[in-house]
Amino acid sequence: MLVLLIVAIATPATMTLSYYQITGDPTFRPLAITLERLVVGGIEVHQKAVRADIVSDGSPASVDEATRLGDGVRAAFRAKGTEAVIRFEIRPYSGPPTVTFFVRDASFGPYSKGTAAQGVRAAITTLQLSRSDPAAARRHRW
Repeated sequence: MLVLLIVAIATPATMTLSYYQITGDPTFRPLAITLERLVVGGIEVHQKAVRADIVSDGSPASVDEATRLGDGVRAAFRAKGTEAVIRFEIRPYSGPPTVTFFVRDASFGPYSKGTAAQGVRAAITTLQLSRSDPAAARRHRW
């Protein structure tokens, strides 16, 4: 009887984990799906948060600088009362680390370490506008 109870409890999680391993669909990853994981995985999620993509060239010094830039960006958004999802990307020969901010469909950047504060300010303003007027962050067609 105890074995049947354990099998009945474990079967759904085992099946969804197997499906996730075969297809790679993160929505079927049992007990571990979060919005941050979806954003990092490149899946478009319409959330009221800021995403910051930090690009570095992959050298140890550049990766270290990109990590410090990510920590600074996270702290800047936290100081403004907003959470930012930070995503790191390595592109060979891309030069010093840069950051691009995304709020819904709007993007700002890339900004260097010295000008990232301007991007934080633009992203916060866009986020505040999009909360009051959803059309504020729409894509513009010129």
